[in-house]
Amino acid sequence: AQGYGDLVGMTRALITDAAWAGKAQQGQAEDIRPCVFDNFCWGEIHLGKPLVEHHNPHLGHAGEAHRLPAAAQQARRITIIGSGPAGMEAAWVAAARGHHVTLIGASDHLGGALAIEASLPGRAEMARITDYQTHLAKRYGVELVLNKRITAAQELAAYQPDAIVLATGSRQRLPAAIDGAAQVISARDYAAQSAPPSGELAVLIDEDGSAAVYGVADRLAQHFRKVIIITSRPHIARAVNHCSAIGVYRRLYSAGVELRPARATAGFAQGLLRLLNPYSGQEETIDGVDLLVYATPRVAQDALAAQLTELAVHLIGDCRSPRNLLAAIQGGYAIGEAL
Repeated sequence: AQGYGDLVGMTRALITDAAWAGKAQQGQAEDIRPCVFDNFCWGEIHLGKPLVEHHNPHLGHAGEAHRLPAAAQQARRITIIGSGPAGMEAAWVAAARGHHVTLIGASDHLGGALAIEASLPGRAEMARITDYQTHLAKRYGVELVLNKRITAAQELAAYQPDAIVLATGSRQRLPAAIDGAAQVISARDYAAQSAPPSGELAVLIDEDGSAAVYGVADRLAQHFRKVIIITSRPHIARAVNHCSAIGVYRRLYSAGVELRPARATAGFAQGLLRLLNPYSGQEETIDGVDLLVYATPRVAQDALAAQLTELAVHLIGDCRSPRNLLAAIQGGYAIGEAL
């Protein structure tokens, strides 16, 4: 504010957008690809992998700072079903190339599962990715159709698409040993609730290990007197980079969350959860469970693809194969550039 500044360090921000300073200087702050500071890029280096960033597919390439998709040789009508990060990335890239793009979303907001994650404690920064994609979609004229769930191929006739992109995401798999009792809910459905339930004891089944799961744990700790995390793995946070995992453990232990690794779910009925150590075979129980939340391997929601046999159909994101955010966004960019 006073005009002083000897050194400003912005390593992660410049990894996300090498043109950060230039865009800011030119008054184009809305065009800066936002850094969400979740240390994903740092984590890849820590594992000995090349440097990558969620939504910067051209990182390290010549001209990355101002690169835009090449113009298409012929404009086509592209219909994208699914408004999560994969679908939104494909939409703005295809539109920037000159195609007429319609993006159809089942909910009343953009962002899909990423928007739900951004509502959790400690995950609000993730919404900046969706905000940036929305900015680009509007800039390049993507037609947004929300609150519309496509369940049959006939419903797409009005859009007269030359090509269809499915970005319908995935769902969390109900654990095999668990029936769909009233006290059982997926982590994603729990996170989507505007008024989450409260009680004495909540148990979180963690077979996912991603940062979003521990945002769910943070919220549970706000509404339940006691929270227990169980996982069949030897430890939690296996899909969180080391630097961010330190913060995960700090928050969970500070909130009094109990961690029980090496416990597989063996059954649940009337508030009694049965567990089995997958290594020793030892059994134990947790009684008085008010809410059982599961974060499990995801299943692609790709059923619509079987109906779309007469058109060129491309599957991206979790709809193609449930993976991580980098795969969703950069897969969306790749298909938008290829259409």
